[in-house]
Amino acid sequence: RPKVDSPAGSTQPIDTRPPSGAMDEILALQAQLEAVQATKPAFRFTERNVVDLVNKMIKLGYLEDTLMHTLDGKEYVTQDRLDAEIKREVKRAGGRIPVIDLQGIL
Repeated sequence: RPKVDSPAGSTQPIDTRPPSGAMDEILALQAQLEAVQATKPAFRFTERNVVDLVNKMIKLGYLEDTLMHTLDGKEYVTQDRLDAEIKREVKRAGGRIPVIDLQGIL
């Protein structure tokens, strides 16, 4: 246990345990989380709904316009993420890689 100096110069252990009421509250919150995670959502977005929603958010300025969709259209990627992935693949290939090969790798 950690110890702290008292004004008299002697050291006393510090009680690092959470208060008993706090632990009960944590356990109750864990039980609530498990119950919520176990329930099925009442509404599920289709992939097309999500694509439309993201495109609308970009158009309205809520998301950066540097957000791009992948060739298969199932994912979005930022310019920073794409740059990092390209740099990683170039490094992995020894410093040079044909641009045409990047398309299949990324």
